[in-house]
Amino acid sequence: DWRLMLGFGRGWGITAADGHLAASTIALPYGADFAWIAMVLVLPEHRRRGYASHLLRVALAEMAAQQRVALLDATPAGHDVYVQEGFRDFWGFKRFALRSGIFFSGAREIRQLDSKDWAAVLTLDAIGFGGSREMVLRNLAARQPGLALVMERGGDIAGFVLGREGREALQVGPLVARDESAAQELFAAAVARAGAPV
Repeated sequence: DWRLMLGFGRGWGITAADGHLAASTIALPYGADFAWIAMVLVLPEHRRRGYASHLLRVALAEMAAQQRVALLDATPAGHDVYVQEGFRDFWGFKRFALRSGIFFSGAREIRQLDSKDWAAVLTLDAIGFGGSREMVLRNLAARQPGLALVMERGGDIAGFVLGREGREALQVGPLVARDESAAQELFAAAVARAGAPV
């Protein structure tokens, strides 16, 4: 993940006196309009020294100079830091875990993503996500090709799903679909292929 993000983003860090990285942040541009702030991390023994706030301000200044809107996902631990810097709650998310497998018979329209699908996948993703994240999507598809699935209806791509290896389990997503039923079928197919835990 770090190699991918540093390949198209910009990162900053604070080095401790012993030479080890104590804190980090990274800004990931998605087209000309916005960037995602991520990996605002501080080692436990270096917390409460203002490192996260400082690195966040550096990243925000860079994004302002580039005239990009800055977005981020806030964990409960970082939420107060972000609110102090002017971020506001816009939407929420939840994490779910599946510890045992599920049965999925498989929809005929779902198949593995193929090189010919990329133009349609990227067009659909730009609509759903609001910017270009081609590098991220291609990286995920290469890392977990068994979870890179598309749904094709009437010759058109109705949706796609990707996955990635996580610290504790395979993770399913992103998933982008034209309608709820396509999303549900793609999700079930990906979870069945991933196997538990997911």
